[in-house]
Amino acid sequence: MSEREEHVIDDGWAQGELLEVMESWPMQLLVRIGEEDVILEVSPEATITFGEAAGSARDLQPGRQVRVHLEHLKGYPSSRLTHEVEIHPAAEP
Repeated sequence: MSEREEHVIDDGWAQGELLEVMESWPMQLLVRIGEEDVILEVSPEATITFGEAAGSARDLQPGRQVRVHLEHLKGYPSSRLTHEVEIHPAAEP
């Protein structure tokens, strides 16, 4: 078991609306998942995809739908970390 796996208490995918991108290090995202607004720390090694292509932090814009892989970390019950962010492109009119 890796050191990272040792500290993860649960993980899974969630989908929501990106509300805010906080320009901190590491980057943080405010995402509305269901009825809850969740702050996510984005791992510096995170994979970002935009549709079917590779994406970047520049593609993270408020109002976009995202799918994120969440991890809760032991000792930090309110902290959530993500290593993967999928951005859903807006439908063409």
